[in-house]
Order: sequence, then C-alpha cells, then structure tokens
Amino acid sequence: KGYTHGYALALQDVSTSEIAYKAEKSDAGLTKVQTFSAYYNDINAGYYGTFKLHYDKSNATYPAWQAANNYNVNVSGFTNSGWYLPSIGQWWDVCANLGSVDLRTKQAVTTQYGGLYTDGTATTNVNNAIAAGGTELNTINYYWSASEYDSNRAVYVNFGSSYVGVSIYGKTNTGYVRAVLAF
Repeated sequence: KGYTHGYALALQDVSTSEIAYKAEKSDAGLTKVQTFSAYYNDINAGYYGTFKLHYDKSNATYPAWQAANNYNVNVSGFTNSGWYLPSIGQWWDVCANLGSVDLRTKQAVTTQYGGLYTDGTATTNVNNAIAAGGTELNTINYYWSASEYDSNRAVYVNFGSSYVGVSIYGKTNTGYVRAVLAF
C-alpha cells in the first residue's frame, strides 16, 4: 500500500502476558493458509486485517490484533503503516533475514506444520539483532501470526533455542504478540 522500503519488527513484545488471537473460534475472513508454501506467500493478512477489516485499536473481538495495533512506540517521525500483527510470511522473513538463514528449500513444501529451521542459528541471530535496543523473543512460547489456518485455528511461530517451528493453535488460546510496521 505504498510502503516500499520494508518492514520493522518491534523491539519489545506488546505485552508481558499472553493474548488470545480472537475472542471466539470463528472465521476472521482472511485467506486460509495450510502449507509451508502458502505460509511463505502470505504477507498480507496482518495489514489487510488491521487496516481493511478493522481488527484494530478498538476491536476487542481480536485481542492479539488490537494489542499489536495499540503498541505504544511513537513512529510518527517517518511515513509508515502503523503497528499491526504480522502475517506468517512476515515471520518467515524475520527468520530468513534477521536470522540470516537460507529457507529457499522450504518455500515450495506442502507440509502443514513443523520445523521451518532446525538449528539454533536463526533464533540466535534474530535475538542478537533485537538485543541492541530491545528484548529477545521468548524461546519457550510462541508468537501469533495474523494468518488463519481455518475458521477455528491460526498459525503461530516459535523461535526455540534449537529450532524455528510453525504450527497451528485454537484462536481462543493465548500466545505472545510482537508487532510489525511497513515503511
């Protein structure tokens, strides 16, 4: 939507506690993604859900989305989208780019979930990039993506100490939220 430079990952989680993706298990109206190849290609769900479907600051039906959009770091000094919940494709980019790992062999895989990267290198590199001015990703729990798997479940990512995993979880369950913005 006119933001052509890239994405920025928030340096902190939006909350110290876990947050539900949605207040109820129901369809969020987004394209369903169910394989690694679809995950790789889904870079629109977060932006679209926040700014087109209005899962934003005042929408308590979507707590994870609301929390990401309410992330309280002032970014008014440059042109940007504002904070939103990243899609799984944007988390993929975090793993590949900040994690400095090659994920090209996973881009066409039709597996539904599992190990995206099976070495601690990606998590270590991402956390080293964040550590300069922020808080490392939580390696015990997982982070919501904006991407829907089906009507009842959404896709999440886990930056473990020895792997990066992608899986699905019921929307009313809780997870961590880290916001992104486009600039």
